[in-house]
Amino acid sequence: MKGLRESFQRSLLQPPPGASVWILRMGKLLLDDTPVREFVPVHVGPHLVLEGCGLIKTGGGEYPLRAGDMFCLWPGVEAHYRQDPSRPWQLLWCHLIGDGAAAAGRALGLSAEKSAWRPTNGQGVRRTMEELFCRFCRPEKYSPSAVLSSFFAWLSAVNAPTDDSAPANPTRTLVMQAQMLFEGFPEIVMNVSEVARALHVCRTTLFRAFREELKQSPMEYLAGIRLEKAKELLRLTDRKLVAVARDSGYRDEKYFSRVFRQATGTTPGQYRMRQSDFSHTL
Repeated sequence: MKGLRESFQRSLLQPPPGASVWILRMGKLLLDDTPVREFVPVHVGPHLVLEGCGLIKTGGGEYPLRAGDMFCLWPGVEAHYRQDPSRPWQLLWCHLIGDGAAAAGRALGLSAEKSAWRPTNGQGVRRTMEELFCRFCRPEKYSPSAVLSSFFAWLSAVNAPTDDSAPANPTRTLVMQAQMLFEGFPEIVMNVSEVARALHVCRTTLFRAFREELKQSPMEYLAGIRLEKAKELLRLTDRKLVAVARDSGYRDEKYFSRVFRQATGTTPGQYRMRQSDFSHTL
């Protein structure tokens, strides 16, 4: 099976006049048949995971990845990354050049020390990056300045707190804000009361909002987030169970194992063994 990808390189090798950053190349990876991608890149290379899951090791860090996450390759920093075969990914990526490339990468929330993160404005980030890709690949229609306009729209979307299309419904907005806290910090959010205080509402208000919007309680939602993160760490890393428990938000390994077995019907160790088709050594 051959990898399926779309890519395009502009002939303009320097930023347009007045700009400090330019996109040398953009691409969309739709089917990845490369077991492990290993690079020592020469460009700042932001990536957006469109679908599926994977893992990247770079700059001394290891980051499980899923749809909606961004990661970046940095000049001179060795990177190893691959998809999870059980959940193949699709990627949208670009190579940035110019004196402002590193600053642009940092403005996207990424750095050599923090090579992956999850923007809160997921739909907006995807929409604007796909628009950028569309413009970049059509030089006969879009000028460099039009491409740069799309680039800065993408950068703005990455830093926006919510999607432009987010509903104004106060209950839904409250739930979305709580979801951001739950998904962004599952390992440190210990209870619903802490989230309610952070959002300046009472616990009962938050509970009712979740019931109305999601038909489940906030703790049920958080439990699901923690369980999925634990599965990703078990599937994509070789961390010890005590570290998986801690990094997923469980108070200790025994409690984690009990909750995991109740939810999945198998122990964390058994689950990891059943995922043996995905190698944990890069």
